[in-house]
Amino acid sequence: MLFPRRVLAVLLLALGAPVSAESDAREIRDTLGHALGYDQRADGSWWGQCPGCGAPDAQLWSGGLTCGGACRPLDLNEAMQRFGRAGRGSKRSLPPPMGAAQLMAVPEPEEEELIRALLLADANFLLAAYPKSFKTMILLEMIVALATATPFLGRYEVPKPRRAGLVLMEDQAYRVRRRLERILAGRGLTLGDIEGLIYLWFRPPLRFNDATVRELGDYAADFDLDFLGVDSWAYVARGDSNSADEVTPQLQAYSAARVWRPGLTVGLVHHARKDPGDGKGQRITDMIRNSSAFGAWYDVGMTLARRDEVSPVTVRCELRDHVAPDPFAFTVEDQDPAGAHNHHRAGGWLRLLASEHRPDTLERMSAAEKVAPDVLTFLKENSDATTTQIRKAFPLDNRIIDAAVDLLKRSNKVVVEVGGPGKPTRHRAAGGYHA
Repeated sequence: MLFPRRVLAVLLLALGAPVSAESDAREIRDTLGHALGYDQRADGSWWGQCPGCGAPDAQLWSGGLTCGGACRPLDLNEAMQRFGRAGRGSKRSLPPPMGAAQLMAVPEPEEEELIRALLLADANFLLAAYPKSFKTMILLEMIVALATATPFLGRYEVPKPRRAGLVLMEDQAYRVRRRLERILAGRGLTLGDIEGLIYLWFRPPLRFNDATVRELGDYAADFDLDFLGVDSWAYVARGDSNSADEVTPQLQAYSAARVWRPGLTVGLVHHARKDPGDGKGQRITDMIRNSSAFGAWYDVGMTLARRDEVSPVTVRCELRDHVAPDPFAFTVEDQDPAGAHNHHRAGGWLRLLASEHRPDTLERMSAAEKVAPDVLTFLKENSDATTTQIRKAFPLDNRIIDAAVDLLKRSNKVVVEVGGPGKPTRHRAAGGYHA
């Protein structure tokens, strides 16, 4: 059975067979050109992207395949053996791989920090928080710090003013206005000082898909935003949050907002897993609720945790390819906390401040403050009690009880008498003090 030369060439290409000396080079050249999706010119040569290194000016002619990139010239036999088997008569859907020479030529970008040692530009930021751990408040503190170039939590430097946007799916405008006014007052500023620097959405019909994220990206470009945060995942997600197949495309769609605003940092609030502890010894990815896709997505991860509603908030961070700060805690200073005197509506300034103390020290101090009234009552009923007797009366860590006694001493509510040689120290409530 005889085959036309062009049909024979196609069969050879499909089988990856070498071209014999008797084969018509022009026929093979044209078949390979078609297979690679090249454009043919008047002189019969074919031009397109090199299938080896991706150079855009590859030339296929009767003598072989050459390009302006890193590949060496190939004769027609070699070109067909290497690239003929992949030929399907259409352009490839995958881009060519990078060679070592191209990899070495990749420029190193100059990385920018929105917040020194804590938040990078052009990054995915995930905030995973336990219930009642000030997650929305920390976001408001963050955008105020960015807009005003004032230290975040009173410690972390913001190099220059940035424009920030927040999508708030849980809050209402009047409550957020009040919180922002109080946070700004703690810096000696007002809402008028951040005009044109902060933009807020309240409960918009948002879902993480290409269409709505495209709108977010357009807004980010229109207002020159440097940071865009969404609070929280539970209100914008679709499907099963435990399925990576459903979570990953939504997270990727959100990250694509920076296509329209290059360099944009996108932030997302999510819930941490329910855990009675503070997450010590756990990786942040293990503390995030639902699919592990969240851990794979973020470049900067932050968790907020606290033991109860009166404990300080412990913050842990992870930065991809960067050294993360040590875990720290922050406290909330309230000039006029809500109470009966102000109709349960807090007023004055509000300050969120990173503590100089270690988180475990702050936890102990907080626990000591809670148990101090009980220790004082015990000493009123058991005058001249020794340290050992006080410790035995309370089934807590001795360090907490000792800290509570020290707190009472410093506030002059407890009198301490140091015994002589071989005699224990004794404690009693200060005379006339009533709890």
